[in-house]
Amino acid sequence: IGDYTIEGLILHDPTLGMGYGMLPPNGAKSRLPCVTYVSDQYQRDRVRYGTRTLHVKGSHHESFLDQPLWRLSPFSASDPAHIHEELVASMAAFLRTRDANSREVGGQSSGSGSGLSLLQDCE
Repeated sequence: IGDYTIEGLILHDPTLGMGYGMLPPNGAKSRLPCVTYVSDQYQRDRVRYGTRTLHVKGSHHESFLDQPLWRLSPFSASDPAHIHEELVASMAAFLRTRDANSREVGGQSSGSGSGLSLLQDCE
């Protein structure tokens, strides 16, 4: 892509790319560092991709469209603004460290905070 080098991937819907043959199949590892964020449904369906897949607890697939459009489960105590803050912090940590497996990318910041991360590693 011109004079740019792609050094990592951040994904929120890997099944779209997998379905169109743009990404390897579910569970594949990328040669680039890659963090994938999945909703409750994708967690239940065991969708996994890249170096690290993180479950965003309390989110629906539609939650990843844009913050004003977020629809969370009525049975979830998750706050859309809190989820948004955690996603931004996690993605920023990945861009800064380029390490998908860092504690910060997983929502475990060394700074002060509630300590109640909505991000959880997928097994």
